[in-house]
Amino acid sequence: MEIERGIQKSIKYAIVGFLIPVFSVGGYWIVYSMFYDIHPIDRENDLARLPLLILVPSTGLAVIFGLSGYASFAPKRGISFIRSLIIIAGLTAIAVYSIQPRVHRKNVEQDSSMEIAIPIAAALIATVAILIYSHVRSNCRPESNALDSGDEVGS
Repeated sequence: MEIERGIQKSIKYAIVGFLIPVFSVGGYWIVYSMFYDIHPIDRENDLARLPLLILVPSTGLAVIFGLSGYASFAPKRGISFIRSLIIIAGLTAIAVYSIQPRVHRKNVEQDSSMEIAIPIAAALIATVAILIYSHVRSNCRPESNALDSGDEVGS
């Protein structure tokens, strides 16, 4: 396993995941404020809430993209980045949906730390499962020693 390469790619993809909501929410707010008349009090309220509206999804996507990058590039023969992103994001979405209150369920106030911990735990479990799968898959495939050692085949 190439841990250093996995960490480098993880940081790179985490930055990309962090910037996606920054540009999309920020761009939406700029376009919205340019084309619609907004009362100054409402504009001040929107500007006050904007950092929180950007920070929460940015942090979540940074974690998901970073874990997907690590799960894809740390093993020698990992699955593709898109596949690991789909698996990790899917399990995180299921975890987020499972902790949301339902219409017919009693409205019980949940601890806010659990609203963060359960999706992150689902993402970490998915990452570990992908790493184990990639490790088992890479051990099942025989590797050619001639290509790894740099020896030429025909000499």
